[in-house]
Amino acid sequence: MSEILGDQIDRLITVEMRSPGFMRGIIPPIYERARKRLGKSLTLLAAEGLMGRVKKGDTVLITTGAIGPPFIPKGETDGPIG
Repeated sequence: MSEILGDQIDRLITVEMRSPGFMRGIIPPIYERARKRLGKSLTLLAAEGLMGRVKKGDTVLITTGAIGPPFIPKGETDGPIG
């Protein structure tokens, strides 16, 4: 069951929702290469890694970000598109 859930979460987080003018078609090929190399859902691998390392009372930070060249060539945004 965890493999199915990991696959579905991977599908959700690799959907590219970009405004017109932003590059598209970047995330799926990167994901597919990583998936082929690691042989398993990336979300599931991350969850298993956390479960094997984090103890009760530990702090875990999960961060996101998105770059947007050419409009944001030297920075990152974590706003609406992030």
